[in-house]
Amino acid sequence: MRAFRISLWLAAAAVPIFAESQVGAAAEDAQDLSVISIGREAIPVRTKALVEKAPKGARLIAYLDCGADRESSGAGPVKIVCTSGKPHHFPSEAPGVPATQATVFFDTGEVVFEIRGLESSRRYQLGLSWWDYDNSGRTQSIVVTSPDGRLVRLAVPAIRLPDYKDSRLLPAERRFQLPVTFAQDGKLRLVVQQVAGANAVISELWIYQLD
Repeated sequence: MRAFRISLWLAAAAVPIFAESQVGAAAEDAQDLSVISIGREAIPVRTKALVEKAPKGARLIAYLDCGADRESSGAGPVKIVCTSGKPHHFPSEAPGVPATQATVFFDTGEVVFEIRGLESSRRYQLGLSWWDYDNSGRTQSIVVTSPDGRLVRLAVPAIRLPDYKDSRLLPAERRFQLPVTFAQDGKLRLVVQQVAGANAVISELWIYQLD
């Protein structure tokens, strides 16, 4: 649980002001609700950077610091909720890496999220960051499905995560458009899948509304 407020400069940038976040009911059903307590000063800095590199005309409407929160912050109805995953903090002081990327959710097999509050008439782009900080051979993919699992899209094919420990590679970012036609009651399921290596990990998730 945390209060997450983007500073007043966002008002001038015409983007949503992020308000206080509360863990939702679905997150309370998760087996492990623990998160890692870290300093919050990195959050506004990170979201400011994401706003600045948003696609033209897009708005940052949800941001989740994985490992530090179970539910994303944002003033609007769109939420990202971790329903399956364990928190961990990589002891990273890598130059140029936001503190938000050092915390992760991980699990053997997969880490699962529910995306809520989507409107069928709008377009959304999901962004993420991940890395193989300790060089544990992690290769991962991402699928997005309807809540009932009948509709499935491979959003990110299997890819080897950047190895920091031995190769000094920094976290990678990926973006893809959410298949809102798969949504049921405004919800989608997002799964970070372990393909190879120690487990599946994810550092950050965020959503841009494109129109």
